[in-house]
Amino acid sequence: MERKMWLFVLLMIGTALALTTVAVATWTSHVTIPSQGNITAIGVSVYWDPSCQNEVTFINWGNIDAGASRSVTFYVKNDGDMPVRLHMEAVNWEPANAENYLTLTWDRESYLLSEESVVSATLTLSVSSSTTEIDNFSFDILIEGTETG
Repeated sequence: MERKMWLFVLLMIGTALALTTVAVATWTSHVTIPSQGNITAIGVSVYWDPSCQNEVTFINWGNIDAGASRSVTFYVKNDGDMPVRLHMEAVNWEPANAENYLTLTWDRESYLLSEESVVSATLTLSVSSSTTEIDNFSFDILIEGTETG
């Protein structure tokens, strides 16, 4: 009977440890980070719609959980009379260490955009699952079209 009691106690301790581990893992995976991003376009224009009526100047990423990502689609227009190669960069991070936990990518890096044409582009902001130090952040997004000659 004493052996059954010890097995029961060990089983209860194991269950308590497992529940504690699940609770901690759940707590750390739901860090929500408010955010924003300003957009500056050089050599191109950026719009919310393919008819190029509503210019993009600001992206509100909303709240993003640690370990999650969010995507935004918009349209890039080459206003010039020469093809341009597209480049995107995130700059002016606040706080400065935010770029250690956040990654901004897009699907049009080095894309050759013909003169006077429009292409859809998608930005994706990914938040590291190890993000614990950031409650709020902001950054500027530079989208550049460089003439290819």
